Amino acid sequence: SLATHVQRILVVATVGLIALLLAILGVFLRMAVIKPLDELVEVSGRVAEGDLTVAIETGKKDEIGQVMAAMQRMATKLASVIGEVRQAADTIAGASQSMSTTADEISVATERQSQSTASSAAALEEVTVSINEVSKLAKETEESSERTSSLSSQSVTAIHSAVDEIESM
Repeated sequence: SLATHVQRILVVATVGLIALLLAILGVFLRMAVIKPLDELVEVSGRVAEGDLTVAIETGKKDEIGQVMAAMQRMATKLASVIGEVRQAADTIAGASQSMSTTADEISVATERQSQSTASSAAALEEVTVSINEVSKLAKETEESSERTSSLSSQSVTAIHSAVDEIESM
C-alpha cells in the first residue's frame, strides 16, 4: 500500500537526515573540540620536551583557548626563569673563578711569607751564634785580663821584694 510505502520513505529519509546531522555534528565536534585538543596535546608535548620557543596561537575564548593561552604564558615564564638561572650560573662561575685566582694569590703570598720567616729565623740563629761567640770571647778576654792583672801584681810584689832585698844589702 501507498501509506506503507510513504511511511518507509519517511523512515529512510528520517534516518538519512539523522545520519547527515550526526555527520555534520561529528565534523563540527572535530573542528571545535578534537582538533584544538590535538594541538594542545602536541604543544604540551613540545613544552615537556624542553621546547620553550613554542608559539601557541589561538583566537578562541572558550576553555580550550584559555588552556592554550595559559600554556603559552607558562612556556614564556619558564623560558624567562631558565634565562635568569643561566645568568646566575654565569655570575657564580665568574665569582668562583675570581675566588680561585684570589686563593692562588694568597697561597703564593703565604709561601713567600713562610720563606721570609724561615730566612729571618736563620738570620736570628746566626746572630744568636755570633752573640754567643762574642760572649765567649769576652769571657776569655776577662779571664786573660784577670791573669795578666794577677801576674802584674805578682811582678810588682816580686820587684818590691827584690828592691827591698837590694836595699837591705
